[in-house]
Amino acid sequence: MNSFIFEGKTFEAEEIVVKAKQVQSGMELEEEKVVSVTVPCSLQNVPVGWVQCEFAMDWASRGESMGASWIVKDEKGKVLEHSRRVFVEVRSLTEAKLQLWLWVLESMRSLKKKKFEVGEIKRELQAFEAWELRIGSWNTIRCAFFIAQSVRNLGLTQSYNVPVGWVQCEFAMDWASRGESMGASWIVKDEKGKVLEHSRLAFVEVGSLTEAKLQLWLWVLESMRSLKKTKVRFVSSFGDLIEAIEKPSFWPALQFEVGEIKRELQAFEAWELRIRSWNTIRCAFFIAQSVRNLGLTQSYVAAGHPRWLDLIYANDRSASGGN
Repeated sequence: MNSFIFEGKTFEAEEIVVKAKQVQSGMELEEEKVVSVTVPCSLQNVPVGWVQCEFAMDWASRGESMGASWIVKDEKGKVLEHSRRVFVEVRSLTEAKLQLWLWVLESMRSLKKKKFEVGEIKRELQAFEAWELRIGSWNTIRCAFFIAQSVRNLGLTQSYNVPVGWVQCEFAMDWASRGESMGASWIVKDEKGKVLEHSRLAFVEVGSLTEAKLQLWLWVLESMRSLKKTKVRFVSSFGDLIEAIEKPSFWPALQFEVGEIKRELQAFEAWELRIRSWNTIRCAFFIAQSVRNLGLTQSYVAAGHPRWLDLIYANDRSASGGN
């Protein structure tokens, strides 16, 4: 495993900001040769037709958000794509490494990379035409590490690796056990992070938290079908239901809810489920809160985002290097 990624080094905030801005502005990053695992003490260049995927993570044992990043270069060292992702509630270093590997492999498949230098997890690697494993020093992949560090050190929790042709649906709810109205909201973004549509809905007499989550999920899925969204990444903070869908044996009490959600998911050409921190999907939560906090019970679907969230979206675009 790539032990050089996890040395736990820290850097001055000014240095991290400078490096992160350099990466996000699309600068071509310096390529450095790496040592091959299979051919010790020799240097190899990236073969023609291949890409090199450099990746890193920034994890802490305190259970906070974990930052992760990958950078893809062609055989000449030119940066083709890069991505950042935030993980939440990663409980151990081993789990952190596994989550990083699986995300990187999934990303390369989504980007149709058939020959690339990254890997482990033999089952996942079978999806690729060819692959190699390389180990390099921390300095070799430092730019990927700077991007990963930006999640915890700079608070940049926005991820931006939605595949072309997909949309990202972020959704949240505001529910209270007193049996009052429940507010719910979803926000749909394209692959560039631009808000396409958003919606709010008020529910009444929702008896339990589990029922509230199920009602929210079913509404979101129905809405995406109505809007003709065929490839959707669903993003929420509901780790229990997502884990129950992916690992049913871990959550036997949620099998009814899982069955209902899975049946609705079959209507989509492709879908992904992602868990994010509250801060990542806070705009959806703010809209949901407006039902109970402001008494805005009228349900609607609208293009773009609410004007009263302009400042938050402007700050997010500025922080992520967008226009």
